[in-house]
Amino acid sequence: MDLRLLRTPAKTYRRAKIICAIGPSCQDEEIILAMLDAGMNAVRLNLSHGSHEYHGRTVENLRKALRRRPGTQCAILMDTSGPEVRTGPLKPHLEDTGVNIVAGATLKMVSDADYLGDEKCIGCNYPELPTHATEGKRILVADGDLELTVISVHPQGTVDFRIPFIVVRAENACQLGSKKNVHIQGSNMMVDGITEKDRFDLQHFATKYDVDIISGSLINSAKNIQALRSFCPPRTRIHAKIETLEAVKNIDEILEAADGIHVSRGDLGMDLDLEKVSIAQKMIIRKTVAAGKPVVISTQMLNSMIVCVNPTHAECSDVANAVLDGTDAVMLSGETASGQHPVEVVRIMKRIVTEASRAIEHGQRDNVHQWLLPAKMPVNPFNSSPRTSAAIIAASTVQTSENVNAALIIIDECAEGDGTLTLQVARCRPQAVICAICSLDKTAAQLEGLSYGVVAVVVSPGELPLTPSTVESAFPKIFCRKECAVGKQGTIVCLFKLTEGPVKYVQRVITLNWEGGVGLFDGNDSTHPREFGRRTSAASGGG
Repeated sequence: MDLRLLRTPAKTYRRAKIICAIGPSCQDEEIILAMLDAGMNAVRLNLSHGSHEYHGRTVENLRKALRRRPGTQCAILMDTSGPEVRTGPLKPHLEDTGVNIVAGATLKMVSDADYLGDEKCIGCNYPELPTHATEGKRILVADGDLELTVISVHPQGTVDFRIPFIVVRAENACQLGSKKNVHIQGSNMMVDGITEKDRFDLQHFATKYDVDIISGSLINSAKNIQALRSFCPPRTRIHAKIETLEAVKNIDEILEAADGIHVSRGDLGMDLDLEKVSIAQKMIIRKTVAAGKPVVISTQMLNSMIVCVNPTHAECSDVANAVLDGTDAVMLSGETASGQHPVEVVRIMKRIVTEASRAIEHGQRDNVHQWLLPAKMPVNPFNSSPRTSAAIIAASTVQTSENVNAALIIIDECAEGDGTLTLQVARCRPQAVICAICSLDKTAAQLEGLSYGVVAVVVSPGELPLTPSTVESAFPKIFCRKECAVGKQGTIVCLFKLTEGPVKYVQRVITLNWEGGVGLFDGNDSTHPREFGRRTSAASGGG
């Protein structure tokens, strides 16, 4: 092992992306701006909590912050509530502090989503609770933070308490907030199709604010994805949250129907044995990367930083290992939404992810560090599924970039604007940075927000169409991004999809020889390029 990996600071481009849940701790425009500067690539809006007006203010604050950082991309990801079973709201004086549940205490759970709970009784939005929660069963609440055992069941209520309810015993102490997820072990608690709330949220929030990605909760089959897609805004990606054993069993059909996958380990850990969650996580990462779609790992990644200023070493290893396994993005949930250090936790997450990215780069460069690489996904991009023309030309482009030791792969996404070529190139995990040139802000946000190793640049209609002979007109915007800096004698591989003629795809290799330092421009002025030195290029078609 080369101990220089442990002795020197990371000086590399961070490949995996950071998604942050936005809540009371970080909804303010100034904090969102600081989180963008710290490394946030996407915001998560959880529609299980908060009103449309509340989340609308978050979107407005984000867009104000982005206007103060021209060229920065940040995707908006909306979590649907899904057919998820949750506890109800709490009495007003308990909403901020939560309910103090004492170990050994008995309390009621009622089948009433609007019941205002306290330490003696809490509500639940599941009408079939007294049917499925039979005596002796375990109930896990809030990602398993609270474990309950059913003592008695009263499906008709009682004389003095007419609402259907169950009596449970708390097996541990817990400070329980409102609207936390609930799972009855050994019971199928799924609701078919799309809920009325999700339909309403998609039609009246997602469409109004033109969100970039919909993350569907409790997706168990391809039919759930199809139901969500029928109500989504145009060009919006649909990601599936894998939260149940049924979803793990159906991962192949879900992956085919969805545009990306989120491994929600908290909910998944309530349906799987806890020792099996990490195995499921690794399997899902491999399958998703091989399919050329983004995969996100979430839940409790730096959970201690909700309160503490530093994470535990085990949490740091968890984040790094997710990156080393090949994930596209890692997510911060309560750490940013309700934590005490929302900006600092993003900075620390960035440090961990950057260091893991550097380790992967070492593994790609020499045989000594092969042990640092994720399992090769796919083993051979030319022979593995999907064998579409886009996948094959993407693999060829990556191979070309490796052969010429390119620092940058530029991909033209203006022709169709769906990001397909970029996703297929990212699937091959090249050493070079991937720069997608987009004509649509939404495509740019989707690609840079969640895709491994991708930087996105938006060009104006007046700069279109981009062709192999005119791509250099986009260089001013590309080289303003520090991630795309190229050395004095750097090589770039460009990939274009042509809309006319018999050739569908064209590669162009450009060898640059600057007269200046690293990169083309001064970072403070994107409108005045330095002098180009000599440039040589070669183009090849494919199709």
